[in-house]
Amino acid sequence: MNIEFKYHSKYPETILVRKVTGKISAEDVLVSLKKMKNLLEEKPSVRCVLNDLLDCELDMNMETFMPVLIYVKNQDWLKNIKMAVVTKNPKTIVFPILAEKKESRIKAFSSYEAAENWLLK
Repeated sequence: MNIEFKYHSKYPETILVRKVTGKISAEDVLVSLKKMKNLLEEKPSVRCVLNDLLDCELDMNMETFMPVLIYVKNQDWLKNIKMAVVTKNPKTIVFPILAEKKESRIKAFSSYEAAENWLLK
């Protein structure tokens, strides 16, 4: 598992990119959300996160994913952040869609372009 953060090449003042590769667990997601919070506090102009899950495999089920949903729902700092999730894997897209149902500021996409367009609206 590897999670890298970088500011978007075209929109560095607006979008933070979180690229995930390899197998990732719910605990890895929680750890990376805490790191993301610190990065966003360092650069307050960034209000959008593009989550690149194109090269990862989510190693979780509904039971192990629930703490992630609860964390996201209970974090005030996340209420002002738009998060796009880019993936084409049917197994991977289920979890962002579940989060989307609970939180309208999270949305799943199959392309960077569509995700960027939504984030920048």
